[in-house]
Amino acid sequence: MDFKKWATRGQDKLLQKTRKELTQVVLFQQTGLLADIMKQGFSTSNDGNTARKFFRDFEKSAEIIGVDVDLINIFAFILQTITSQHNINVENFKIYCRETAELYVVLYPWSYVPSSVHKLLMHGAEIGQHVTFIPIGMMSKETFPKNW
Repeated sequence: MDFKKWATRGQDKLLQKTRKELTQVVLFQQTGLLADIMKQGFSTSNDGNTARKFFRDFEKSAEIIGVDVDLINIFAFILQTITSQHNINVENFKIYCRETAELYVVLYPWSYVPSSVHKLLMHGAEIGQHVTFIPIGMMSKETFPKNW
């Protein structure tokens, strides 16, 4: 990664923006994914389908964005786990997520952890623990009918 800073200022901000745009172009050219592109009327192009495709070829994705391939593979596994419609061992999932958070901090101590990643890694298992009669994947918005 080019920027090992939590926040960028001045000239670094322009360099970071350029790096992000280049990464988006390469990601699109090599995988067909539009990542973190603003869409008219709602947030970004990031959705479940984009995530699944990104993580399906985690080695190529890691190479393109410059993130540790093992970390990307772990996130792919976590995504598969939370979107599955099977019961999981909540305690093991909690430990796995905690170890993933620790690995993230070891690999990228300077990096800001997005709130969605924090919630998933630090609190995701707790949600599954409190709703024991529903497999964790059934709580995904993608499993509900569109008219809900």
